[in-house]
Amino acid sequence: MKAILLAAGVGKRLWPVTQHHPKCLIELGGRTLLLRYLEALAGVGIKQAVVVVGYKQDMIRAAVGTGGCGVEVRYLVNEQYQRGSMTSLWLARAELDDDVLIMDADVLFHRQLLRRLIESSWPTALLLDETVTQRTEECMAIVRGGRVVALTKQMPSRYDLAGEGVGFLKVQRADTGHMIDSLKTCVDRGELDKEYEDALHEFFTRAKVGFVDRYFNRKVSASLTPIFLRTGLSPNAITVLSMVIGLLAAASFGVGSYTAGLMGALLFQLAAIVDCCDGEVARLTHRQSRFGEQLDITADNVVHMAIFAGVAWGTYVTQVSGTSWLPLLLGAAAVIGNGCSFWVVTRTRTLRDRRAWANPAQAARADFIVKHMASRDFSLVLLFFALVGKLEWFLWLAAIGSNLFWVVLAWVTRPSLLVRA
Repeated sequence: MKAILLAAGVGKRLWPVTQHHPKCLIELGGRTLLLRYLEALAGVGIKQAVVVVGYKQDMIRAAVGTGGCGVEVRYLVNEQYQRGSMTSLWLARAELDDDVLIMDADVLFHRQLLRRLIESSWPTALLLDETVTQRTEECMAIVRGGRVVALTKQMPSRYDLAGEGVGFLKVQRADTGHMIDSLKTCVDRGELDKEYEDALHEFFTRAKVGFVDRYFNRKVSASLTPIFLRTGLSPNAITVLSMVIGLLAAASFGVGSYTAGLMGALLFQLAAIVDCCDGEVARLTHRQSRFGEQLDITADNVVHMAIFAGVAWGTYVTQVSGTSWLPLLLGAAAVIGNGCSFWVVTRTRTLRDRRAWANPAQAARADFIVKHMASRDFSLVLLFFALVGKLEWFLWLAAIGSNLFWVVLAWVTRPSLLVRA
């Protein structure tokens, strides 16, 4: 991971001070802000920092040189430093080739806050001070449905949680392409006077989930989440509740009748909605954990395999003529494919967390496959086949699709899997 420090601005609101030196060189307790940054970065294990300079850049270079506190420092010069901070981050876009920490260089902070951000189980996250309410020009982080949807100085009328964004944003390598796309959209429109936070609206609202989750499940779950918060249920308890509902759906499919199949599809959709709530509750109550993340993934796969098995058994026992074993064979193929997919995706996530990819391009391809193919969109397909009474057709899609998914992902990640397995 590297840090990108945005230190190019003039600091007009502090002009009595900044007319003599840039904000990042303001001294507090005998040490400049920039020196404090480098000490904090070294303390959390970050050894590279790219400083975007502009206003009085010679003073910054003289104060820091090419390194300090064990952190290697490189510089980028923003000649348009009197414009918005977006110009600085756009200038540094080539540095978004790894996990990055983007930091405004004018914040006095406790090192533990930085450590909390770095060690968060969420690979892309930001620091938010929920004790701050907007009074003047505070840049506010807006949360809906457990997700940050905007960093803005214009407060919306509806939100679940809001607090001041302190200017520290951690972005995993797989998401930096989305960030560059968001910045480019503003650059192409000539909006160079924006702050970089305002330019990232598309980045924050870009759903890294499937179509059904984006347009239905998460909209409904946003209404359920406050209820779960009032009940005091833990995120892990909500995960287990979602799994139980999913297993009831599988049992309903196993009955084999049209009504039971339709009920199973609706229960499965409900399970998917409740499954969105565990992450929302975890984020809102600061109870994210590695165990919770793994429990969620495992529960999802248990439910999916149970659904495939239930549909296969229900189709087998209600055959109009003959006793073909084909439904059971297709169900077994779907279950095996799901199990193999679970293993490959788990290995892929491990490679991501350990930054053990053979090359960045491979990481980007794997991330694209996982995010765009491993979604719950098939719940809508399942509901459709239940409505038309053709669940046996779904078995064919499940058997083929689940095995195609893991084979493609395994092939894309094979160099790293072979080396690290």
